[in-house]
Amino acid sequence: MEINAYLDEISTYLSEKILPSFQEYGIQLTSFYVNDINVPVDDDTVIKLKAALSKRAEMDIVGYSYQQERSFDTLEGAATNPNSMQGGMMGAGIGLGMGIGVGGAIGQQFGGLAQNITTAETKMCPQCKGQIGKNDRFCNLCGCDTESAQNAKQINCASCGCTLTESTKFCPKCGKKYNPCLKCNADIPDNTDICPACGEKAPKPCPKCGNVLMPDSKFCSECGYSLMKKCPNCEKEVSENTKFCPACGTEIK
Repeated sequence: MEINAYLDEISTYLSEKILPSFQEYGIQLTSFYVNDINVPVDDDTVIKLKAALSKRAEMDIVGYSYQQERSFDTLEGAATNPNSMQGGMMGAGIGLGMGIGVGGAIGQQFGGLAQNITTAETKMCPQCKGQIGKNDRFCNLCGCDTESAQNAKQINCASCGCTLTESTKFCPKCGKKYNPCLKCNADIPDNTDICPACGEKAPKPCPKCGNVLMPDSKFCSECGYSLMKKCPNCEKEVSENTKFCPACGTEIK
């Protein structure tokens, strides 16, 4: 029922999946967002799920488990059975026991809640913006490593210097496509083979389908296109900067 909290992740995932299909027809997908996911409120499955989540929240607040609830129901049924000779005595015992046990559990829960409200210090998760404990390293809502996120190096557009994020596709200021380094995520300038930040080789797009590939790739993992440079005469594989074929002497253009 909390699927709308992950609309950004869903949008990014779907955009990456459908982008190659658009590029086959020469269409550039500049932005793709899922704004909302509606769930039919009158669906029996949704109604049962909402009821189960509500019951779970009630159990968490009161402080008892599903097994304890079933035990209470079983004992209460036995105590109210008119054919049971021990019904009256059992009912009295259950009432006393539940009064002590459940009352104590509720007291502990509200005592802890009051203590958390007045003394617990929190901080905001940089990924999901949820509130977590000040000394917690990992977010209990999305699993983000808050220390790594705080120490992450800022990404700037190689063209205009605008601040970018790892999920950015195009610079919001100048429109340059974000070309991330595979090692440090820095934005690599256009027509550059080496990352200026760490010296890593820049990723290269497939000439046929546009899929981003590792620098040393010989074939496209998406369409199978060969990325190896060959001599037009003898078809011997040659390096990128070769001017003449070492096997037959043909000029490589």
